[in-house]
Amino acid sequence: MIMETYIMYGYELITILFPAAVLTGVFYALYRRKRMDWRRFKAVYLLIFAVYLFGVFHFTGAGTIFDAVRLGVELNPGQINLVPFSDPNFDLTGYVLNIVLFMPLGFLLPFLWQQFRKLWHVAASGFLLSVLVECSQLLNFRATDVDDIILNTLGAVCGYLVFLLYSSVVKRGDEGQDGFRYEAPLFVAGIFLFRFFAFNEFGMAGLLFGF
Repeated sequence: MIMETYIMYGYELITILFPAAVLTGVFYALYRRKRMDWRRFKAVYLLIFAVYLFGVFHFTGAGTIFDAVRLGVELNPGQINLVPFSDPNFDLTGYVLNIVLFMPLGFLLPFLWQQFRKLWHVAASGFLLSVLVECSQLLNFRATDVDDIILNTLGAVCGYLVFLLYSSVVKRGDEGQDGFRYEAPLFVAGIFLFRFFAFNEFGMAGLLFGF
């Protein structure tokens, strides 16, 4: 069972790392074509960012096209909460985890791209990524909660504040660069879409565990 579990993790990780590698190669080619400076270790930083996205999509249970095919697309009002912090069962641990989960996003975005060194850019990015994940959860009948969106956005803002502290202590500015337009959203969207169409969790589990 342990081996099968590792294979499942590896399968999902491949659906993240493969598009990340392809996109990194495309970005590098575009930089060379436009004679832009490809910063040292940028490919490594993009790999770290991709592994982080793997964690986000895995732990949030982001839905895929295979979930929609298997379960059908049906909106259940009981599955959606649009009233902030209305759940009487206060879950402090869950709230903290939602904040912590998006803190690396708030750090990595300005670390990699200078255009994200504004608070509202990072907050908007955290909000949009959280909305993307929450909407995809409608496909696998997981709860879609506005609380998660608020807390995830707050987590991205906290991560940005950590980046500001890091920048003030470590006097380095060579990691991030302007890049080309929409480089960051293309990287995130490309990884999300490849996983969306390539990660058949239930199908692979059936093969491995025999059900």
